[in-house]
Amino acid sequence: MKYEQTHIIQRFNIYVLLIFYILLTSCNLQKKEFILVSKFHPFYNNIQIVDSITDNAKMANFLQPYKDSMNLKMAKMIFHLDTILSNQYTVGNLGNKAADFMFEAANNWLSINKASSCDFAVLNNGSIRNSLFPGDINLGNIYEAMPYDNELVVVKLTPFQVDSLFQHIAQKNGAYLSHATLTIDLQKPINPKISTNKNKDFFWVAINSFMWLGGDGYQILTKAVESYNTNILIRDILIQEFQKEYQSTGKINPQPKSRILLMQPINSRY
Repeated sequence: MKYEQTHIIQRFNIYVLLIFYILLTSCNLQKKEFILVSKFHPFYNNIQIVDSITDNAKMANFLQPYKDSMNLKMAKMIFHLDTILSNQYTVGNLGNKAADFMFEAANNWLSINKASSCDFAVLNNGSIRNSLFPGDINLGNIYEAMPYDNELVVVKLTPFQVDSLFQHIAQKNGAYLSHATLTIDLQKPINPKISTNKNKDFFWVAINSFMWLGGDGYQILTKAVESYNTNILIRDILIQEFQKEYQSTGKINPQPKSRILLMQPINSRY
């Protein structure tokens, strides 16, 4: 399946709407002060902004259509859930579903662009920020579960780099995997398994753009033999695949089985 890069809500538009929404919700306080941290400032200093809006009613009326438009888009139903899709650390079935969708999308991209296939997928725990609960799931719910604009990236790793990747996953007490399994004992990997042939010279791995840049400590991925950013938002992949599954079967398979076995319980989600 070829993923259309339509980005159901374009990044620029959603950012603009969010800014308007912030202004709307703040304009009932005439001199409210905000402390914002700008990621663009080299020292991440606090920037103080004073709201000097005086005509609150006029501003609210001006912003209301933008707020209504955003709320309407976010309320669009995507599918219906009969059971929870959890973001539980390492073993949550929502993370497993996302990793499976990433694997399929990477497989499709590689077959078209590199005449190859994906070996497995890894998604860091922090990418999933909320669970999806039984009932109608709308676009806003998907954004709450995966709020970041991470894109699908495929990397080519040597067997040594794959081993280092599993070492790091174990140190992080897990991640979400697809077509791979792992036991973690005292933050050490035991018997990692990849569905494809272990005796390969290279492995193609589906990840996200945050991990590709070394986020969450995944520095090994910055040294991949080859790397390709597909420019496809992983959130869009989730939306399209959930829609496809629901339209095809009338339900969403929760896939509760975990791909990682933790020998010791962990106290912190991250």
